[in-house]
Amino acid sequence: TQTPPMSWTISGTIPPGLNFSGLTAPGTVNIGTLNLSGTPTTAGTFNVSLSVFSGLNGTGFSLGPYPYTITVNGSASTSPPSFTTQPQNQTVTAGASVTFTAAAGGSPAPTYQWQKDNVNIAGATSSSFSIASVAAGDAGTYTVVATNSAGSATSNGATLTVNAATSAPVFTTQPQNQSATVGSSVTFNAAASGSPAPTYQWQKGNTNIAGATSSSFSIANVAAGDAGTYTVVATNSAGSATSNGATLTVTAAATAPAITTQPQSQTVTAGSSVTFTAAASGSPAPTYQWQKDGANLAGATTASYTIANVAAGDAGTYTVIATNSAGSATSNGAVLTVSPPAPAAPAITTQPANVTMSAGSNATFTVGATGTPAPTDQWQRMPAGASAWENLNEGGSYQGTTTTMLTVKSVTPAMSGDQFRCVLTNASGSATSAAATLSVPSPASALLQYPASIALDGAGNLYVADASANTILKITPAGVVSTLAGASGMTGSQDGARANAMFNQPSGVAVDGGGNVFVADTGNSTIREITPAGVVTTVAGSATTRGSRDGVGTAAQFNQPVGIAVDGAGNLYVADTFNATIRRIASDGTVTTLAGTAGNRGDADGTGAAAQFSQPDGIAVDSAGNVFVADTFNDTIRKITPAGVVSTLAGSAGLTGSTDLTGASALFNQPAGLAVDGSGDVLVADTANGTLRKITPAGAVTTLAGTAGVSGWGDTAGGVVLFNQPRALVVDAAGNLFVADSGNAAIRKVDPNDTVSTLALSAAPAPAPTPAPTPAPTPAPMSGGGGYGGGGGGTMESWFAAMLVLLGAARVIRRVRHLLPPQRHPRAMGPAANHGN
Repeated sequence: TQTPPMSWTISGTIPPGLNFSGLTAPGTVNIGTLNLSGTPTTAGTFNVSLSVFSGLNGTGFSLGPYPYTITVNGSASTSPPSFTTQPQNQTVTAGASVTFTAAAGGSPAPTYQWQKDNVNIAGATSSSFSIASVAAGDAGTYTVVATNSAGSATSNGATLTVNAATSAPVFTTQPQNQSATVGSSVTFNAAASGSPAPTYQWQKGNTNIAGATSSSFSIANVAAGDAGTYTVVATNSAGSATSNGATLTVTAAATAPAITTQPQSQTVTAGSSVTFTAAASGSPAPTYQWQKDGANLAGATTASYTIANVAAGDAGTYTVIATNSAGSATSNGAVLTVSPPAPAAPAITTQPANVTMSAGSNATFTVGATGTPAPTDQWQRMPAGASAWENLNEGGSYQGTTTTMLTVKSVTPAMSGDQFRCVLTNASGSATSAAATLSVPSPASALLQYPASIALDGAGNLYVADASANTILKITPAGVVSTLAGASGMTGSQDGARANAMFNQPSGVAVDGGGNVFVADTGNSTIREITPAGVVTTVAGSATTRGSRDGVGTAAQFNQPVGIAVDGAGNLYVADTFNATIRRIASDGTVTTLAGTAGNRGDADGTGAAAQFSQPDGIAVDSAGNVFVADTFNDTIRKITPAGVVSTLAGSAGLTGSTDLTGASALFNQPAGLAVDGSGDVLVADTANGTLRKITPAGAVTTLAGTAGVSGWGDTAGGVVLFNQPRALVVDAAGNLFVADSGNAAIRKVDPNDTVSTLALSAAPAPAPTPAPTPAPTPAPMSGGGGYGGGGGGTMESWFAAMLVLLGAARVIRRVRHLLPPQRHPRAMGPAANHGN
């Protein structure tokens, strides 16, 4: 060193047993001369570095570091490692811990390195090795290598087996009840999961069965004493489980049937009932099949056979065949002799009822009678004001003049007060029914022309969209009718106040909580709003452009929308009929498509655009935000959740009828109007059936009022309730149902007791005259927008013109269809069918 050193710093590894001026580990020593001394105890090669400093504690001027290698030779007493403790095989469950332990002698003392399948395990350098949470991949062979300066040694291999985590048994297959005949064999089967795999023990009546320790248990030769309840217990280290009980029923050995009670010959009068009875023994109990003259009788498979109303053709010989697995036996023949009934004069069982019908509808009178032989019928008529009865002849205005049901076709006001009766005659005498009166009241059509939709506000006022008059009417609870907006007989798309506004075949109407009335202005393909003061504005859509475009306000496009509803938040839901979609209009006027794809007609359920509709018409919303749609041409009622998921609540697409059942088993005929009551039931105007229906939340369908296939006008007070193309419904808080009975041009009411009446309407006082509005220009015809063509305002839509022509004819057609076999409506009728044909 150039200057006297004051301190030294040593780094690296100092051989055990040696020291640098007292230092046995790396550090700094304050000393002038550094000395290495001591007796090494461990052989090996050791590297150290020395640095020298002019100041104490490693400060001041320094030199170094200087590297040194210290080699310690082994003594004659060194020995290589030798294992004194070998690691052992182990089996553990996944998730548990495991430790392998080994020990080796040798001089100097060896170091350790654990291996799995001959690959070093990082950090595993002690005499033991642990895995805290064993996984399936830890399975394998573990060894440890011990090493010192004299050599190395490898332990024996220790195998680690990893079992799956334990789980108590659970039965996946339960034993089943069985019946067996004495002497036959029977097997009970069961299966249980669990880890480790469970063992089984079968029991009878909770007592172990010796040797029955598999998953199945068989009895090769069943005896009567084997009857009882069998269970099996599955057990593993995690627990046990007992199966359900399986009952073994043991019957006596099969014996062929033997007739113990023979059927007896009988003589009865035609029209009465008769019962043949037999009994047979046998094991198992036999089944029965009755025959007449050697031919099987369909459905006659009990020990007795009854004919409720014997006819002459029932005479013959009756036998019964008793059958079981051991054979069969045939009874003696029992002869049925049928005597003709005693003559009886006609007797009236059902009197014809008075009928009230609207002009142009068909009136039906029905009589019921008994008599032997069956009497003939002759209907008679006494015109109002006359005193003599006249026989009716078939044809012209009358049909069924010599049957139990008389139809008076296309009644006129001139027929009001006419009386009808039926004279029934046979060889034993005659009977004359009571007289029934035909009433043809003056309808409310002076105030209503074609009520296509109906809505209700919080004060009990009704709002009616009169599609023929192009007006929106208001009806007070007292029945006073006034025009809220529109000019009767004038077609257009003009916004404005009251009569200055114009509509084009409005077909849907809804009222929000603020008393604002929203209108589906079908012919204009727009959605309109009317304030309580009668001011009309266009909310969405364009009267000059049809199509299917989402957007805000008049930037959106519709194609002849018919149905409209409003929810509690002020959102509008629109049945965009000719686009076959359901649209939503937010309170800010933003239009979106909730379900369906424009122009893609069908009956598919699904979410959003994946769903399909065919001429959707009426629409309603419940308190939970579910939307219900009368899918008219599919003859179904659809449901849309707030998430846009579409399902079919009731009806079957492609099947027309009037069946009251549940879900797809129920049938409708072009339903058009919907409402939801306080119980969540969906009420349906089943237009082409002329009935009102109810659907529970579970999809059960019942008929509330009307007669399917029979159109007319009849209230409960008249005895026969009839409707003529009911198109729309609304229900109030008290449960009263109001019906837009379009074909009768009337508003009907159904109270909670199902009593049907017709609202008596009167006109409001005429307002002060105002200047006649200037008609809006007729838009040029256009195509596109769903492929139907036509403009918004101006000319009458072809579907609506066709509807008006067919309206009267439908009243006759309904009656004809009622008498013909059911058939599917041709879809080629187009949109006119959407208004009840």
